[in-house]
Amino acid sequence: MASFVRTPDHNPVTDEQVMSAARFAVDAQHKALSADGKNAALELVGVLAAEQQVVSGVNYRLELRVKHNGAEKTAAAVVWWQAWRKPDPYQLTSWDWR
Repeated sequence: MASFVRTPDHNPVTDEQVMSAARFAVDAQHKALSADGKNAALELVGVLAAEQQVVSGVNYRLELRVKHNGAEKTAAAVVWWQAWRKPDPYQLTSWDWR
């Protein structure tokens, strides 16, 4: 069963597990952009919405507000978390600009 969190008036979500997944997503996307030769600054502004789905681990479906080269944008990301995958329990499975 999935749980969905959306805050009224688009106030940021602050759950620590969600925030950890969001920070990982932004860091992973920044590394992917850098690897493609795109020198892009990417910074997490906040989490607008989050959904958790328990699978073999947890899928976090996130609606993120980020700064991309200084301009605020919205992105949808999916992060898969498996506690037993050491040292990197997180994996970014998708990133889409909105």
